[in-house]
Amino acid sequence: MDKIPSHAAINESVNLAKKNRAQYASGLINAVLRKIDKNGLKLPDEDAENYLEIKYSCPKELINHFINSYGKEKAIGILEHANGPQKIYGRHKEKGLIELTSEDIVNLPNDIHIQDKASQLCCLALDPQPGETVFDMCAAPGGKSFTIAELMHNEGTVKSFDLYDHRVKLISDGAKRLGLTIIDAEVGDAEEYNDSLGLADRVLCDVPCSGLGDIGRKPEIRYKKVTDIDLLPPLQYNILVKSARYLKVCGTLVYSTCALNPKENEEVVKLFLQNNANFKLKEQRTIFPQEEDCDGFFYAVLVKEND
Repeated sequence: MDKIPSHAAINESVNLAKKNRAQYASGLINAVLRKIDKNGLKLPDEDAENYLEIKYSCPKELINHFINSYGKEKAIGILEHANGPQKIYGRHKEKGLIELTSEDIVNLPNDIHIQDKASQLCCLALDPQPGETVFDMCAAPGGKSFTIAELMHNEGTVKSFDLYDHRVKLISDGAKRLGLTIIDAEVGDAEEYNDSLGLADRVLCDVPCSGLGDIGRKPEIRYKKVTDIDLLPPLQYNILVKSARYLKVCGTLVYSTCALNPKENEEVVKLFLQNNANFKLKEQRTIFPQEEDCDGFFYAVLVKEND
């Protein structure tokens, strides 16, 4: 915005803070922007210890986590993508994966739902077939259930569970808007096995996670303490174990997270396979955001060979 004087841009930014109930921050915003106006934006030298932290506005702890988990090149790729524009994807009943603009989502037609590319790739890995019974264990707000039902051509049964009534309603309302009649949304605790539900041909186990693959879309996630995230794998493993009990012999189970964290991903799957010899790993994939231009994601496809 070369035609806008700096003092006007600074003043408007301060006013916007006040209008958005951030009066407490207006002084800081004013001081920071005036300093930038005077001195410009400068990065430390590339060999400086805090270079990556400053360049990517990311805590050192998380940067080190990505480097230790995936190597420096992939870690920088994750950070570069997170600080760039994030694409909006949807799924069309007939056309499949589509890219949307911000204008498209204002009046979304009834044959499209918003869903990131990575989540759609996860549903394709589950490979649901028409006429089958599929369980989606942690389903709200319902995007994966919708894609699964569409891949099944709205033939069969998709049972979609979530812990709270208001979240189950999101699934039901979305299915109704899209005309997906095979989705049965109900309250269910993925940590508790319910033998009255019967068995499924395929089970999607998309567990609660750290969200470290979503830092481009949800920048506040980058400030989570990595040590707090270490509390998640026991919960994730328990949900995976309970979900596996619903699967028929020769059925397919997909375990997934939107986390870029081996402790939540490969290590949970490895522990499960060690304790469940009747399951075999068919495919395992980490989707890096810079490679697919989408959220970071992980999924593992497991097949039940016998009881």
